[in-house]
Amino acid sequence: MLKIIRARANNACDLLDFFINGDWDYCNRKVFDILGKMSPEEQDMFFCDVRQIKWAPYLRDYTKGLAIWGMNED
Repeated sequence: MLKIIRARANNACDLLDFFINGDWDYCNRKVFDILGKMSPEEQDMFFCDVRQIKWAPYLRDYTKGLAIWGMNED
């Protein structure tokens, strides 16, 4: 049983290595410029302000999704 768990963990690490160990730099200037031009009603209708995302629940759900869809777990 432990061999299966270890193999899945190693597989997950191999799949995600590029994303985990990459050097990422995101620039959002244009998005923030557009957000500044939108009315409050438009901002509510077209939510795209990542500063308002509640990151803890988002990452919890994201990790659960990876386990289900990326590693075929239940």
